[in-house]
Formats: sequence, C-alpha cells, structure tokens
Amino acid sequence: MRISKIMKYFSVQVLVFSLLIFSGDIRLNSQSRTSYEGLSRNMEQAIRLYHNGQDNEAMDRFMDIMIKGTPSEKSLANEYISKITLRMNSGVSYPGATQTAPAASPSSSRPNKSNSVKSYSSPSGTSNVPLGMKQIDHYADANSEERRELINKRIESKIAEIRNAVLLRLNKSKAVKLYMEQGVPKALSLNTKYLFSKDTSFKPGVTPILANISGLLFAMGKSHCLILPEGTIEGDAKIVNIRRALALNSYLAERGISSSRMDVNLIGSEINLPSKLRDIKGLVIIFDDDTAFNLEPSSDLKDKGPEISLGIFPTAMATYENEGAIIEFSVLKTPFGSPTWKFQIFQLRDDKSMFLVKEISGHGEQYHQSFWNGKKDFFGEAYAPGQYIFSLRATNAEGKETVMRRLLLLKELPGKKEDVKVKSRNLPSQSAGKAESQKKIRYSSQNTKTRGTSYKSRPKVGSKVAANPVSAIANIQQKETMEKQTEFIGHVSYKIYFKSGSDTITSNSRKKLLQVADTMNYYPMARIELIGYAYSGEPNSEAMAQSRANFVVSQLSGKYGIKKSRIDATTRIVEVPKSIVEIKMLGNN
Repeated sequence: MRISKIMKYFSVQVLVFSLLIFSGDIRLNSQSRTSYEGLSRNMEQAIRLYHNGQDNEAMDRFMDIMIKGTPSEKSLANEYISKITLRMNSGVSYPGATQTAPAASPSSSRPNKSNSVKSYSSPSGTSNVPLGMKQIDHYADANSEERRELINKRIESKIAEIRNAVLLRLNKSKAVKLYMEQGVPKALSLNTKYLFSKDTSFKPGVTPILANISGLLFAMGKSHCLILPEGTIEGDAKIVNIRRALALNSYLAERGISSSRMDVNLIGSEINLPSKLRDIKGLVIIFDDDTAFNLEPSSDLKDKGPEISLGIFPTAMATYENEGAIIEFSVLKTPFGSPTWKFQIFQLRDDKSMFLVKEISGHGEQYHQSFWNGKKDFFGEAYAPGQYIFSLRATNAEGKETVMRRLLLLKELPGKKEDVKVKSRNLPSQSAGKAESQKKIRYSSQNTKTRGTSYKSRPKVGSKVAANPVSAIANIQQKETMEKQTEFIGHVSYKIYFKSGSDTITSNSRKKLLQVADTMNYYPMARIELIGYAYSGEPNSEAMAQSRANFVVSQLSGKYGIKKSRIDATTRIVEVPKSIVEIKMLGNN
C-alpha cells in the first residue's frame, strides 16, 4: 500500500515536470514569434541589420531612431549602439547577444546593474573630435570611450564619402585628370585651357570645377598639397603659367585651405616624383602624406594680427540626409609670443540676432580639421535649418587681432517650413510634465589634442549681434570685443551627476559647477531652477533627492557666492535610475 502511494506520488511529479517543460517550450516559442511586437518598422529593420552583421547600416538607422523615436525606442537604440560599438572594436559579438530582439518597453530603459559603471573618467583627449560631440564625462557608460572611437571611425567614413563624391564629379570634367593609387588620389593635373582665359583670369562657369578641387583638398586634410605651374616638370614654366598657379593658390586659400599645408613650387627644383607621375602634364597638384605642415607665417606680421585660416566644405548640407561638413582652421606662429585663439559657432535666428551655440578656445599655433553633422552632441537632435556662422578669432601678445568668418547653410526639409523662435526672456512657470518634455539646448565641450587648449561651456546665449543677416558679420568684425551681457535670453540646462545610490558628486561634475557659476556671474540678473532627482527604488529616495539638491545649492551659494534668492530648488522622484541634479538657466528676475 505504501509502495503504491509512493509510485503514485512520483507519477504525479513526473507529469507536472513534463507539463512545465512543455509549457516552457510553448512560452519560449511564442516569445520568439512575437519578439518584434511593439516595435516600429524602422526599429525592426535596424535590429535585423544588427543581427545580420550589417553594423554600418544598422548604426545609421539607430542614429535616426535616436532623433525621431519614442523614449523607449531611443533607449533601446542606445543599447544597440553600445553593442555595435563593442563589436566593431573587439571583432566579436556583443556578450550575451541573442538572435531575438527585446520588445520596446519602459523597462528597457533601465540599465543592467551588473554591467553598469558608477563613475567614469573622461579620456585625456583625442584629436579630430567632432565639433558636435558632447564631452564624455557626462556619461556613466562603460562604453563611452569605445563610442568615441566609433564616432571617429564614422567621421572618417563620412569624409571618405565626401571625397568619393568629389572625385566622381571631377572625373567627369575634361579639365581634370586624376592619378589614383589604391583608391586614394595622389595627384591631379588641370588643363588650363578649360579653366583660364588668355591671362590669369578664370573663365566664366568654372566655379563648380574649382569648388570641387577645393573640396578634394579639404577631404585630403592629412595631406600636404604642392602646386606645380604648368611646364615645371619639363623645366619650361612660363611667367603666365606661374601666375596661373599663384591664382589657383589664392583661390584655394580664399576657400579656407590652410597655407600650412599648401605650397607653390616656383623654382622647379627638388621635385621627386614617383615614376607613375613623371609623365604628368598641365597645372599639377600633388598630395603628400609625409611632408610636415608648416605653421610659420607666410608674410611679415609686424603690424598685423596672427595669420589664420578657416574653411568649410560643403557650405550647405541637409541634416535630414545625414550629411555633414568638414571644418578646417589654422592659427600660425607670431613673432610676438604665443597666439591665443577662439573658435565659435553662431546660429542666425529668424529675429536676425545671433546666438552662440559652441565655443572652443586655446593658445599656441594650431592646425585642426574636424567634422560637423549639425546635430546636438553628434547623436542628438538636429539644429534648426538656417544660416550658421563659424568664426575664428586670434590675438597676438601685443593685442593685435585677426578675425575670419564663414557661413554654413542647414537646408530645410522640402515641403516643411520650421519656425525658429527665440524664447521669451521672462519664461512662464511650467508644470513638471511640461518641463520634462521641453526641448533643451545643451552646451558642452570636447577635448582636442592641442597644446594649451581649453574648452568652455559658458555660452553667451542670447547675445544679439546684428540687425540683419547681411550686416551681421560686418558688425561683428568692426567690434574689437563684445560688451558684457547683463540679460539672459534663452534656455540652457546643465546636468550634475552623482554616484549611484549616494549624494557624492562625480569629479567631472564638480568642475561643471564652476561653469554654472561662471555663467551666472556673466548674467548677474539671471536665475536658475534646480531639480534634485532620485530613483524610486533607492532607499529613502525623497531624502536622497533633497540631499543632492541641497549639496548643489550649498556649493553655488557658499563656494561661488551665488545668492540663494536666484536659486529655485525642488526635488523629483522618477521611475528610472537617475542620480543627477538638473540646473536650468532661466530668464531675468
């Protein structure tokens, strides 16, 4: 009897176990079949491209989702961008990656605690950092450095696309002959009869050819360019040919090609051409990757400011097509000590005022080439269509200054007129929900490997410069210095990061408090709204949010002397991990 009961008990257990396995198979199979449910078509395609190993195509789609997707999709896209980053840098699949896609849900925005990094130090600096890229010290992200490397790779890829497009256009012209080696241009020869009149004047209608020639030089930013007058190689360069070479050199310099990487050989000596180029004829440009750039000035600067250059190619682009522009600038040595310089990007608004959206400053001679895709923080929202003014200002030790400016047009989406309005200087009070959904302009810095360079995140937002687009540049050039603004117009936010689960500020965010104080001192009538955040899952979340907010208030008021009457502090508990204090610069009191 007892044996019979025991056998019956084990039979029941086996049956239950079998049912559990069977139901588990059903659940897993069902989950596999519905893995893409709840996702947009664009997200589905991006995930499929990722699992098929098409990382570049997948990255383009995920970047598009980061701009246009829902909050949950943006979070999911960010996770896949990190996976692609790691895979492209390591050459292996992302750890734990499966062939099924996670469904878009609010929980997907929560980081995996086992893989998260509580604090992250920014790298010492890299060269050719994109001008729209946010400084990495903002991210508590284990893959931030890998992401920076990925962005640099993508920049190289975008510049290669620009170069290939220019080469394709030049190859169709009878005036240009290209000399390639392993897909890279080594030289080009110009048939002067298509470009010049009888003297040194360019023929009407050759501007597109000249623009593409300058575009090729921009896209060959790591190469030195040597211009040889027609007949130089044969030892029979005539005066008119030398003048034409100088005219071409002047045109390229006017487009912004730095004289530090461009020379004209007027003598014809010491030219060592590869065997493949010894039969080259016409007006020649040779690209050389081995010649060092010369940052010595080309003329006497006793009564002038530093010699500088600033160029942009192309001068118009469409962010909705993921286009970008090459930005090149240089500051040459001066006989009066080390030059100081400032690079700025201004947005020309519809009310005909100009707003500073980016600033980089430093000292010492400098050659720099980078890439701007017209998006905030490189992956973020695209800037509004319209005109943008790029400015370079350099000063020598005697105070003599040189200023140069270029215009770049961000094209408008066809059939869509986007209103660009300046925010009121007296911002109305808003509910928490509206404040969360409101678009913010963030100004941040990036590191560039250059001697004595410093970056400022203290934008003079709302600085009115000129009354109309035509006179905007001229009016700035006439002013030696900008008057200090006492009024703040606009809306800027800073994020102060704390270590997860504590009220201990990160070292990089401690530095950012100094930037906030500098901005408030620059606008002594402006006030700030301060919001201390905490995750609802944290112990004593209300007290933690209050403690973080109180710390920032005490630092600004006690250490930096900001009056507490200018600070409105509140707290907010959220359903996702968020260990920050957000500071919003508002209008005047």
